Amino acid sequence: HDCTTGCERNCFCKNGYYPANGSPSPTVQCKYCPSGQMSWELEGVCKGCPAGQKMLQSSRKCVKCPIGYFQSEPSKESCEPCTRDGEYQDEEGQTSCKKADV
Repeated sequence: HDCTTGCERNCFCKNGYYPANGSPSPTVQCKYCPSGQMSWELEGVCKGCPAGQKMLQSSRKCVKCPIGYFQSEPSKESCEPCTRDGEYQDEEGQTSCKKADV
């Protein structure tokens, strides 16, 4: 039996929720994972995306930062552009910008 915020008997928290009492599923109360984090059914722990990726809030899935962007920290909802002079990024899913050879 899946639950989101609560249920009458033991249930498993749905994706995006975690057990409110901190113990692994099953539980009787679930809370929504914090912004930038996600949980997967039966796991019961909220986790963020790794560095080099961002979380799409609409689908709660991790995706690689696109070309021209980076993310150096985990658990973020956006990627940062490589906008400083002499910086670029020509690969997806990177944790920093590259410096152009001058």
